[in-house]
Amino acid sequence: MTVPPPADAPERLRAVTTFDRNVVVTAGAGTGKTTLLVERCVNLLMREPAPVPMNELAALTFTNKAANEMKARLRAHLEALAGPGSHRPRSPDDAGQGETEVLCERYGLTTDEVRRRAREALQRMEQSHIGTLHSFAASMLRLHPLEAGLEPNFRDGDNRLLDRHFDACWTRWLDDELSGTGPRTGEWKDILGRHPLARLRELARALCDENVDLEAVRGGASNGAGGPLRDWLRWMDETAADLLARHPEQRKIEQAVAAAQRVVRTAADPGKEPLDDEESSIPDGVSKPKGWSREDFERAQSLLAAARPLARTDDAEVDRLCALLAPFAQGCREEFSRSGLATFDGLLVRARDLLRDHPRIREDLKGRFKAILVDEFQDTDPIQYEILLWLCEEPSGRAEEWRHVRLAPGKLFVVGDPKQSIYGFRGADMKAYLHVVKEMIEAQQGVECRLTVNFRSAPRILDVVNGVFESLMEERPELQPGHIPLHPGRRGADEETAAPVRVRRVTAPGRTPGAAEARR
Repeated sequence: MTVPPPADAPERLRAVTTFDRNVVVTAGAGTGKTTLLVERCVNLLMREPAPVPMNELAALTFTNKAANEMKARLRAHLEALAGPGSHRPRSPDDAGQGETEVLCERYGLTTDEVRRRAREALQRMEQSHIGTLHSFAASMLRLHPLEAGLEPNFRDGDNRLLDRHFDACWTRWLDDELSGTGPRTGEWKDILGRHPLARLRELARALCDENVDLEAVRGGASNGAGGPLRDWLRWMDETAADLLARHPEQRKIEQAVAAAQRVVRTAADPGKEPLDDEESSIPDGVSKPKGWSREDFERAQSLLAAARPLARTDDAEVDRLCALLAPFAQGCREEFSRSGLATFDGLLVRARDLLRDHPRIREDLKGRFKAILVDEFQDTDPIQYEILLWLCEEPSGRAEEWRHVRLAPGKLFVVGDPKQSIYGFRGADMKAYLHVVKEMIEAQQGVECRLTVNFRSAPRILDVVNGVFESLMEERPELQPGHIPLHPGRRGADEETAAPVRVRRVTAPGRTPGAAEARR
C-alpha cells in the first residue's frame, strides 16, 4: 500500500533542496528533524552542480548522544544508496532503490554515479565534522593552537578540571596575600571585615570562567560586563515582566515584583540614575494571593530573594572586589592553559576569538567548509552563534563585528524550535536566537520552512495538546513563541475504538499536593 506524503511535504522538500539561500527550519517535537538533516546531507552530496564532499560538510548538534545518532543514521542512509558491496547485508526490496531513483531524477545522475558518491562519502565518514559544537571548536583550535593561546597538544574537558586547578591556585594565592607581609594587607583587613571569605571565593571562581570578560571587570564595568551576570539580570527582568503581564493587580505581591524589576533594571544599566530608598524597597512577607498558581508564586519568591541583595549593593564595592580578584583570575586561567587543558566554555570562547581576531585564519577556515548544518539551534548560546556566523561569512568578507557579517548564500542550514529550549541556564537566549534567525538569516534573503506533521505522538494526544495550548501559549515578543499546532502523520484505522484521552488534576483536601505526592 502506498503511504501518502505528509501534509507538510512541500516544506520538507524545499528544506532539503534549497541551495542558493540560507535555510531556517522551525520544527516541533516529533516532526523528524534528524531525518530531515540526514536527507539534507545526502542532497548536498548528490546535488548538481557543485556537490559537497563529505569532508567539507559540518553537521553539528548540542549533545554527544544526538551527534552519534545523526552520524549513525547518515551512515545507514548512505549504505542503502551505495548498493551491493556496502558494509551491511542487503535485501532485494531495500529502501535505497527508491531513494536512488528520486536522486537520479532530481539531479540528472545515473544509478552508478549515486552509488559511487555514496561509497566515497562512506569512505570519508571519519574525516567528516559530524559532532557537537564543542568538538567542532576543538578541531579548529587544534589547527591553530598557538594563535589561540593554547599548547599544541591541549586536552579538553569539563569544568571539574578547572575546579581542581582553582582550588590549588586559590589556596596558594591566599597564603601569599594574607601572609601579613603582602602589599595589600590593609585592604584585605578592611574587606574581610565586611565580606566572608567564602563569598570572595565564590566570586573568584566565577571570574575564572573564560566566558567572563576580565578586561571589562578591570575597567570597573561590573554591572554591565556581560557574561553570566548580564544573563542573570536579563532572566530576572524577563521573569518580572512575565509575572506582571499575567497578574496586573496592585496587591502586595505585584508591588513587590514591580519593585524587584526596578532594582534589576537599575543594576543592569550602569548609567541609570540610582533608586531612592522608597523605590528600591522590596516588601517582605508576601503570601500567595488568589489567582496565583503555585509555580508563579515560587518564581516570584525566587525573583524577590535574588533582587533584595541587589537593592543593597554598592557598585563601587563590587568594582573594588572585582579589581582585587581579577589579576588572580587571569593568572589562574593562564596557568590552566599552560598545563595543556581547556574547558568546554574555553573552547568556544577561544574559537570565537580566533575567528574574530585573525582574518587570515578565518578565511582559511571558511574555505574548509562548504556547508554547515546545525540541529537544536535554539539551544546554542550567543558565543556559538558568533562562531557559526563567522564561518558562514561570504568569501573575502572582513567584518569586524559579528552583527555586520554578510552570509554566503546557501551555506548555513539550521533547525530549531524556541519552545523546546532546555539549556537556558547555559546561556541559550531566545532573544539572541530570534535576532540571528530574523536579522542575520531571513533578512539576508534566507528562507524559513516549517515542519508541522508529528510522527511520534498518537493523534488523540496531539488533539488534546493543540486544544489546550492554542489558548495558553501566546506569543510574547522576545520572551515566548506562539503555539504552532502539530498534526498527526496519519490516523490509525483503530482510532475510533481507542480509549479516550483523559487529563486528570490531582487535588488534596484543603491543600495543594507536592509533585511527588501527585505522581504517586
